[in-house]
Amino acid sequence: MSIVSSPLLEDYLKSLDETTTQHEYFLALFVVLSSECGFNVLEETSTGNNKQLQFTPPSQWKIMEDTYEIKLFLKNLPNVICKLLAIISGDRLILNFFSTVNEKNIYSAAVRISKYMNPFAGYVGDRFMNLKEISDRFKNELIIRVRSDILTEAGITNPSLQGLPIELLLKILQMLDVHSLTKLSQCSHKFNMLCKEKWLWQRLYENDFGKEKKNIPETWFMFYRRKYIQSKTSAANIRNLPYYDLSSILFR
Repeated sequence: MSIVSSPLLEDYLKSLDETTTQHEYFLALFVVLSSECGFNVLEETSTGNNKQLQFTPPSQWKIMEDTYEIKLFLKNLPNVICKLLAIISGDRLILNFFSTVNEKNIYSAAVRISKYMNPFAGYVGDRFMNLKEISDRFKNELIIRVRSDILTEAGITNPSLQGLPIELLLKILQMLDVHSLTKLSQCSHKFNMLCKEKWLWQRLYENDFGKEKKNIPETWFMFYRRKYIQSKTSAANIRNLPYYDLSSILFR
């Protein structure tokens, strides 16, 4: 196996010959952008030698007539392999990026080549149009999402909502209202468990109904739910209290 280093885009493009297709230029762009986010490209060699490659012609990633496969990994987690499957469909390039560990999410994007590629550019640096837009799309829709999945799975703090420390997540949750809290609880098992923290519902109960002087014989969530239903039925204690589906957090 050999590892492709992180080349600058212009240097990478200059290394490509005239046989490189427009779709393959986009794969080169993806490699450069992924390297900026901590990924390296993993190349398997038939000889088994560990040879450092600075530039890999995208044609080497071609596995079928209209399909390319690129294997990548995060620099600090070399055992977690990711795959980019790129499929050509006319003027569009369909990209699917995912981690091969634990069958994580698959993130996809369809790119219209003619919107971002100038085939008549004389200077290689002018070959891409709307470069910032396509770079942001690649990173936000594909690269950063897969990286967040990998780091979160590994228990490493990262700049995503699920990758934040538990203490910080709970700090955020205590700022939410009932509607937001119940909606967030449906996003994942992790958030479903966090949103059931009893002190969150005690806080919500005191904010919406006032402090309870007697000891409650049930959980704060159930106590809030029962009080909420009573108030909606009688409409006497609290007016203009919006309806929330509190069953979603209870029976998930």
